[in-house]
Amino acid sequence: MLDHRLDVGTAAERSGPLPWLPRVPSRLLRDGEWGDYLGRRSELVRTSADEVRASASGGEPWASGLSVPQTLVGDVAVWRAAHQVLASDERPTGPVCPRAAEARWQSRLDARVEAADAAGRTWSSRAVAFEPQLGGDPGLPKLGRALAALAGEREDAGHLLVEALAEPLPDTHAADALRFRVAGHAAREAPPTRWETVHAPRPTKDQLHGWRPEPPTPGRTVCR
Repeated sequence: MLDHRLDVGTAAERSGPLPWLPRVPSRLLRDGEWGDYLGRRSELVRTSADEVRASASGGEPWASGLSVPQTLVGDVAVWRAAHQVLASDERPTGPVCPRAAEARWQSRLDARVEAADAAGRTWSSRAVAFEPQLGGDPGLPKLGRALAALAGEREDAGHLLVEALAEPLPDTHAADALRFRVAGHAAREAPPTRWETVHAPRPTKDQLHGWRPEPPTPGRTVCR
């Protein structure tokens, strides 16, 4: 609480080597004993961040199924490296950071990732409409992407979502729990049968030669 109350710095004061860090105060930079050291440390952090950003690729698990701009991939990579987010953590920015300045930057990154995922965002909103408890859940973006991918494969994705919500969700990791439920229902239930009307092909002139005209063959309904 005190951290949030004391966080009154301007954007210029926070223009440090990382977007959520403050710059080294000018008074310290002028200090004969610590000024040069702090200046070089700040530049080292900035250089390391540039290297991480340049080497980042869109192949990380958190970006699976997304068409994310390279600039965003780099910014997320710098955040994950600075906060030591495990590669196995598929949340774009990892655990929620409680510190004020970092929390704001983390929220911006998450919003940018969500904006790059139109289909997933649509399904995330639909899930929250069914179950408000999911609002703000860190696993919600991944749930939305999973539902969007499922909807591209079968027509009953919405039905599976409703079916998975038939039982109450846990208090923690609700979105992750719902995602696994939907996957389980999808694995147990075959995709719905599609019925189409197929008409017999029109006969050629050779086929008609010597034949008396007959009424056109009616369409027949088949299962595909």
